[in-house]
Amino acid sequence: MRLLVDLTSCEDAASGAGRRALELWPRLLTLLGSGDRVAFVASPSFGTLLRARAPEAELLPFPGRAGRPWSRFRHLNPLIRRWLRDEGFEAVHQETLPLAAPPRTIFTLHDLREVHPRFRTARWRRVAASFLLQSQVSRCARIITVSAWMKTEIQARRGLGNVPVAVVPNAVDRECFRSGGLGPEVLTDRGLEAGAYLLHVGHREPRKNLPFLVEVLKVLVERGRDLRLVLVGRRKGRYAVPERRARKLRIEDRLILLDDVSDGELPPLYRGAHTVLVPSLYEGFGMTALEAVAAGAPVLAPRRGPFPEFLSEGQLLPGEAGAEMWAEAVTEGRGATDSSAPLSLLDWDSAARALADALFG
Repeated sequence: MRLLVDLTSCEDAASGAGRRALELWPRLLTLLGSGDRVAFVASPSFGTLLRARAPEAELLPFPGRAGRPWSRFRHLNPLIRRWLRDEGFEAVHQETLPLAAPPRTIFTLHDLREVHPRFRTARWRRVAASFLLQSQVSRCARIITVSAWMKTEIQARRGLGNVPVAVVPNAVDRECFRSGGLGPEVLTDRGLEAGAYLLHVGHREPRKNLPFLVEVLKVLVERGRDLRLVLVGRRKGRYAVPERRARKLRIEDRLILLDDVSDGELPPLYRGAHTVLVPSLYEGFGMTALEAVAAGAPVLAPRRGPFPEFLSEGQLLPGEAGAEMWAEAVTEGRGATDSSAPLSLLDWDSAARALADALFG
């Protein structure tokens, strides 16, 4: 098969989609058969990162940015259609709407947040996303998604029920998170003490439910627990609700925001946490919880969405659980990682083989 892979939406290597791309596609290149061709179109910066992982990767030049829908429609997609025609590619893999050639597209759909009224309050954005899902994605050759739960959500969506859907889960490098990365001096440099902080990793945005974590911290402080709450990840837009909630509850001195954390710093931050808390209202997969398990850190998440697919029963709380119940679970030391959990199935090599089956099978 001759496949063109559009990675222009992966401008941020620290994002979940960026990390997934850098882990999966270099591994996929090692699985190609004779006659197969995979070429990539990416921003110059992301192309450099890809080449560092896979020097043999074929990169097609794209002089510009394609992050916004209009830019994709006006500049990138015509270029992709030309490559499909002139370079003999049979299909294109894309992860962002609008699509260049739906009938020849294999589309990775991480989640449906763009049409969710709670997390996309701008009605015009939801309408546009719904239109593109129904008019373009419904005509795709196939869809790839990241969890069995999200596959069910996609198939229940009007217009998408007849499109073949394959699950290629996210994965994690267990050795890196369990014993790799930088040393415990990271905690000292960040002013942290092992076992004395709660941790959340991910962008600061409404669907992550971060003000709820501030309320959990308040309950714990009132119970005499000397803990901090560390939020690792960049703020999306002007979202500052966690900080305002902490000031209102008079615990702002216990809230620590770490916007820029390197890949090497993440493993020791996970390993040093008292508990990793993932109260997300909506996730396609929930990478933070998986990374916490890989690091051997206690982790708590709601019993909804994708989390039951890879977390043990002791790490799941009822979806309707309030701050008191979460605080009680932290106090009781719940969330310990079970070494027999199905994490061994969620490695990047297995995910790459699943991707190859979805693309070429």
